[in-house]
Amino acid sequence: MKKLFFTLIIKFILIYSSSAEIPGKIFRYDNCFVDATSRGSLEVNVDKKEAIFFMEDIEKNKSYSNNFEIYHLGKTSLRTKSYNAYDKMNPNVNYSKWAKIAYLNTYIWLSADLNKNNPKIYLNFKSMRTSDKKVLKAFKKTWEEYSEQYYNGVAIPLECRAISVIKSNDLDLKIAEKPKKQEPKKKKPKTSPDDNKIVAASSGTGFYVSNTGHIISNYHVVEGCNTVKLTFKGKEVSADVLAVDKKNDLAILKTNLTPPKVYPVATEDASLLEDIIIAGYPLGKRVSAAIKTSKGSITALAGYGDNYSEFQTDAALNQGNSGGPIMNQKGNVVGVAVANYGKKAGVESFNFGIKSSTLRTFASSNGLKFLPPNNKEMSNKDLGKLITEATVYLECHMTVAKIKRMIAEEKNRKAFFSQYQ
Repeated sequence: MKKLFFTLIIKFILIYSSSAEIPGKIFRYDNCFVDATSRGSLEVNVDKKEAIFFMEDIEKNKSYSNNFEIYHLGKTSLRTKSYNAYDKMNPNVNYSKWAKIAYLNTYIWLSADLNKNNPKIYLNFKSMRTSDKKVLKAFKKTWEEYSEQYYNGVAIPLECRAISVIKSNDLDLKIAEKPKKQEPKKKKPKTSPDDNKIVAASSGTGFYVSNTGHIISNYHVVEGCNTVKLTFKGKEVSADVLAVDKKNDLAILKTNLTPPKVYPVATEDASLLEDIIIAGYPLGKRVSAAIKTSKGSITALAGYGDNYSEFQTDAALNQGNSGGPIMNQKGNVVGVAVANYGKKAGVESFNFGIKSSTLRTFASSNGLKFLPPNNKEMSNKDLGKLITEATVYLECHMTVAKIKRMIAEEKNRKAFFSQYQ
């Protein structure tokens, strides 16, 4: 029963593909068996730092494969980086709601014993420790009586019976560090008579959290600004930056305006698959001056690079959304829009928000208290009114010389207006 259960996991989680020939492969272990119906193999490409694991369903005559980036490769051992198991699920399988939640909270990686006489490959699974009742229920429904083993880590071994070495140096396969490329020297921005002129340089979003005019936004929205101005109900006024958190990309601003509406902030972080709404001014005012919203759900409880002060969402988020509120149907802010990745490479729905718990810690450290969260869901009409009256368009004003300098920086994240890029 136990072996059958583990076998089904492997068959379901590995993505179906053809076993294409991999150029530059170094060695391959073949005939690695889980049982009589499943056979696997392993190829390692040192140049690409990649391990390609193949699984064949002998009865159905189908093959599966997954690529893993190598974390360590020595003479007798291999370990890959860990991945969210949800990302390795077969997209052609209609998984249950509970299975999706379980996989979203489980990590998978590949390890191998490269001993010539008795090579073994291991598929490793480990579930996150959590007190979330919904996630615990998902674990129980998906892993049945084996859920506790998944907390501590499960390693499924495949015994290998054959080895074919294509190219090696006595299997001394430690990955050599490639020489660093000589980066071209950065050109200094050309000077001009307008360099000292202060202009509107970039945009972002903020939202009111107090009746006395406190606003939350991102640090990178206000970074380097000589003046931060906000547009609210047709008026343009200046805002003071009271505090910033560079690491978590947060900022507190203050105006002398009394907002008609204020966002409450959730006391609990959003849960996996919870529906959310993002409000803001994507792409500044190039599309229109009206506030815009997008809907989605929480797709991961960690941000880029396993940053647990953030979450991931599939709601649309573009430059100019930065610093905007991410809320639930009750109108409670559960996050602050912070970044999107992969747009230039064609990757969509890979957006992040700063968790409300991180925001609360930052605000509390700076003496800012939030209104208590709402307990009841709001109608779309009331929610739209809150969004319209408590969300603001922010504009960063700085010198032309500073704009040139910041655009030249590789890690700059500001939404500079097109005429300066």
